[in-house]
Amino acid sequence: MEWDKFRVSLNEYEKAAFDLIQMLPKEKYHFVYGVPRGGLFLAVYLSYQLDLSLIIVDRELGGVKPSRVLVVDDCVDTGKTMMKYKNLYDTAVLYYKPWSTVAPTYYVLTTEGWPVFPYEKFDEVPNRKRHIGGSK
Repeated sequence: MEWDKFRVSLNEYEKAAFDLIQMLPKEKYHFVYGVPRGGLFLAVYLSYQLDLSLIIVDRELGGVKPSRVLVVDDCVDTGKTMMKYKNLYDTAVLYYKPWSTVAPTYYVLTTEGWPVFPYEKFDEVPNRKRHIGGSK
């Protein structure tokens, strides 16, 4: 299968993250959770920039008021990953694909291509599944 991939430079990533910060209501969120794997980088960045507590594992989400949590990912493609968060939490992504079944609360850019972020290998297959102790 062919993918319309494009590389996102570190500068482009940082600019998109900065643009996302400008959209967010600064006092609303106290916590940020990054969907593994791509959302982790964005969650750490937002945690530092907005002085938010970082939630590391999703089971910790149950201990906080949902309206105080922002769930983030680098890209929403099909919407499958974000589906479990859509009715409980506000969500934010850097790249949103128009065919996604879940529209994030906040997004910076729309694309039909496959963004390859600075922390990813360009030759990996999109939508891969990795599990600890498992295979690709």
